[in-house]
Amino acid sequence: MKSLVKMICAAVLLTIIFSGCSKVDQTPLVKESFQQYKSALLNQDGFTAYFYVDSNTRAYYDDILGKVMTASESETKNMSFGTKMIVTMARHSISNQQLREMNGEELFIYAVENGWIGKESISNLEITVSSIEKNVAETHVVNEEGEAPFGFTFRKEDKTWRIDLTSMFSITEMVLEEQIKESGVDEDVFIYAMLTQTSGFRPDESIWEPVNP
Repeated sequence: MKSLVKMICAAVLLTIIFSGCSKVDQTPLVKESFQQYKSALLNQDGFTAYFYVDSNTRAYYDDILGKVMTASESETKNMSFGTKMIVTMARHSISNQQLREMNGEELFIYAVENGWIGKESISNLEITVSSIEKNVAETHVVNEEGEAPFGFTFRKEDKTWRIDLTSMFSITEMVLEEQIKESGVDEDVFIYAMLTQTSGFRPDESIWEPVNP
């Protein structure tokens, strides 16, 4: 009888402990993950930045590398602008031999370490956490102009809150399309100008061709 009482007491105690743990506010942990990711970008630390991106983002860069290697000219020109920009940047900036030896993780790390993501675009960026449901957190981005009605999604994977960069792609595409309209040039001309500005030399027609035809 005494052993049964002890077992019941232990079960109740564990329930209380785990119930208390489940109510721990995850907001500071989400914000800390964002700060770690942001710091990694500003320091061009690709390995740390990769640690703080989620599985959706990692799968996206795996897919991007596949497109770099095999997408034809017509397929490349019909991609969304953001994807087209990364694909042509990779073909322009990285040798074919190096690309053949890469995986998606290495492409992401290369992009961070070579400053493909502008520091000015994230240096003044912060987040507020709007909701957390189980292992998914929604945020709003904040800059000197105030809080935006949109933000990044974070997912808790392997006990770490990780940022889903793909959750902001639709907003990014809208901004890029607006920039192109304001420039008064077509997408291809805009891409040539952006790649030249980023790399310091003008790309040739090979940016439209697959590495492995």
